Amino acid sequence: MSVWEAVGGAQQGGLLVRIGKATSSAQKPDRLSSGSFVKEIALEGERLNYELLSGSGPENGWVSIKMKGVELLRKSDKSETEVAALAPEEKELPAALAALPVLKPLAESLWIAKYKSSPHARCRLICVFGAGADSSSFSSWNNIIETSYPALDLVMVQLPQHGLNRKVPVQQGATACAKLIVDELLTLEGEDAGPFALFGFSIGATVVYAMQREFEARECSAVCMYAGGRASPSISYRPEDEDKQKTPATYLKWFAKAFLSPKDTEKLQKMIKACESDATMLESMSDVFKADLVMGNSCGRREIPKPIPVKCDIHVCASSGDKVWPACKSAQVSSACTPEYEDIEETWTRWTTGNVTSTVLENLPHYELCAAKLLRVVCNHLVALLSKPQC
Repeated sequence: MSVWEAVGGAQQGGLLVRIGKATSSAQKPDRLSSGSFVKEIALEGERLNYELLSGSGPENGWVSIKMKGVELLRKSDKSETEVAALAPEEKELPAALAALPVLKPLAESLWIAKYKSSPHARCRLICVFGAGADSSSFSSWNNIIETSYPALDLVMVQLPQHGLNRKVPVQQGATACAKLIVDELLTLEGEDAGPFALFGFSIGATVVYAMQREFEARECSAVCMYAGGRASPSISYRPEDEDKQKTPATYLKWFAKAFLSPKDTEKLQKMIKACESDATMLESMSDVFKADLVMGNSCGRREIPKPIPVKCDIHVCASSGDKVWPACKSAQVSSACTPEYEDIEETWTRWTTGNVTSTVLENLPHYELCAAKLLRVVCNHLVALLSKPQC
């Protein structure tokens, strides 16, 4: 049987896979990532029934080899044995990407959570997560990078007073926080800094925007900036009931209900119960969460009254099911986003001189958006950018 290589779908987070041959059959939850190799089980017209050989995505299913004349899968001249024998980096690296120098591993730092260097890395993906997040909870992302994106080096920033990063006081301004992060990253890089991209989720999108400004002030720039689950700094998030929470415990419970998954909410509730007799601990936790939300809004009217555009492209990742930062028509979902907006991608156009593009995932609530599917969208888009000869 023939071997095929997935060559399309990078900007959509991979190729849509269905259970059956019919395009009306149920979709599988994951997508087939660009660069994957599959074995042909059956080919009927432009529908391919496959078995996964390498890469990431469903182990089997049906995909379209073309869509509106655009090639999505290409028949490979490699055999199954040759695909199996390929080193991980050879499976993923087009010529332009393979030509980039291999990056040196970063030294240990309290600012970086669960760092696992890639021996084949050509570009760092620097991530800043949402309010209240301990970046170490995303350690499973290292496995996805290692398996499917060996050309990338995942750097998960730990914000002050989160996780083990306890020496630096809590920050309420994204500009000041960004300066601290960039100082640390450039110290770790030394003189051999290579290509990097910035990914921020929710409040993290505000922080990475401020980081890009700081990098530009030091005459360097990200390949691309990825803003996940947040509109531009022009839009503030101000839920009406936040100010009604009069005690640290009630604030933490409100925060969990507003932003966290059921699993993380249960964990936080257990922590609240365990700390009932320790008012100082509860107050410290609630102060950090409050500061995170303030920082998420800080690049708006308070720090930057008018948009100051960065020079890199911005790719916006949103969900049609996000009720915190809706992909479109925010006023129909929540009054917390002020001013209201029609299209989350459009809100970012004044904040860059580069291009603004977007990927909208379907029906994911805010707390489910920052997960493996979103990481694959970002990585596929980034690898595609790096694979262009001009990069």
